[in-house]
Amino acid sequence: MNCRDSTPNCGDSVCVLKPENPFDPTSSDNNNQYAPALVDYFSMLTLDNTGSIGGLSSSSPFTFIFSCGYKENLRGLAGGVTGSAGLGRSRISIPVQASTIFHYPRYFALCLSGSRTRPGAAFIGTKGPYKFGRGIDLSKSLVYTPLLLNPVGKYSYPDLKKPSDEYFIGLATSIYKAVTEAFVKAAASSPFNLTAARPAQPFSVCYPARNVKTTRDGPTVPAIELVMHRNDVVWKILGSNSMVRVAVKGGNDDVWCLGFVDAGVKPRTSIFAGDPSIVIGGYQMEDNFLQFDLESMRLGFSSSVLSRGTNCASFKFAAKRG
Repeated sequence: MNCRDSTPNCGDSVCVLKPENPFDPTSSDNNNQYAPALVDYFSMLTLDNTGSIGGLSSSSPFTFIFSCGYKENLRGLAGGVTGSAGLGRSRISIPVQASTIFHYPRYFALCLSGSRTRPGAAFIGTKGPYKFGRGIDLSKSLVYTPLLLNPVGKYSYPDLKKPSDEYFIGLATSIYKAVTEAFVKAAASSPFNLTAARPAQPFSVCYPARNVKTTRDGPTVPAIELVMHRNDVVWKILGSNSMVRVAVKGGNDDVWCLGFVDAGVKPRTSIFAGDPSIVIGGYQMEDNFLQFDLESMRLGFSSSVLSRGTNCASFKFAAKRG
């Protein structure tokens, strides 16, 4: 946030913000316009001590800071998006502002839905419990790895870099080659016995859908394990998050493709992140529960919650009456 000197039409200094889109750096580079910082009320539903929705909590007037951006800032984002929300460590991100306004501890949790019609859930200022479908508390499923400060950026990162909003996992070329070769070898062995088909862009490893069995965890393929700061701290990626179904044009069969992409020799995914070797995509985050614990500077993750008999779209948002 920058404060400029007052003008003849303004009694006080005017605070301004520069909206930025980290996934399309050119939209920020070519847009030198600043937007006035605005303030308003902020309201959010609260959780009770059982992990269920309680009442509504509202701030005092003129406490929540935001701004209006420009159409250029939406380039490269999903269709229908009308704005963006900061969820990082900056003083005016939504989690940090909410923690300041309501005196909540600095926790932010996220569960992205894999459903096209039902939303997931985000939680601010609580370490749980988080009760999802069938009364399952996902806080009990978390394992933790330290959050590290990125030396070339502004935000916190786990050991394998902070998940981004890129849809599929992006790997530096050398890592991509090693992972895909190992995956193809494992998939060809028992009990999978899969033979690769012609790839469908942008993927390079695909299999005929008719040959791939499916369970509640998704396609039955080799699991991919991301080992964190210790060998026993592992983010396991099952078929529901590793495989993408693709309709083959002009063909007689769909294919399941490994949802990893070659991000190049020096991947650059945002104006903030520097050059990470691995970027976990939004697809890999679906139906995974993540907790950013800024009190202890650690990331909690569950791996796929489908294997626990629930999903991120099963949280009930209806507030209690009376």
